[in-house]
Amino acid sequence: AVGCTAEMLNAADLRVYLPLRGFADSLNLSVAAALVVHQMFVLDPSLEGAMTEDERRELRQAWYAKLASQRLLSSADKRRRAKLTAFLQGCESVDKKIK
Repeated sequence: AVGCTAEMLNAADLRVYLPLRGFADSLNLSVAAALVVHQMFVLDPSLEGAMTEDERRELRQAWYAKLASQRLLSSADKRRRAKLTAFLQGCESVDKKIK
């Protein structure tokens, strides 16, 4: 991986260094972000988000469904599902016009 471009580095307000130990020579963005967020909570445990419990529940439901479908379906299954979803949306559109 190339890492950040010079433009991104110049635009950044702050750079964070994550020391690597062992055999790793880089981290992907999600791992690096998770480590930074974890360290923020270690430094200040009082930090918390502003989402309501209902917002969290809705986000979890949408995320879990998406995650499960990505894990369980092959690429061919995903294409078939996309075609079926488009077909069903077309049916709903026709149904609305009829009513």
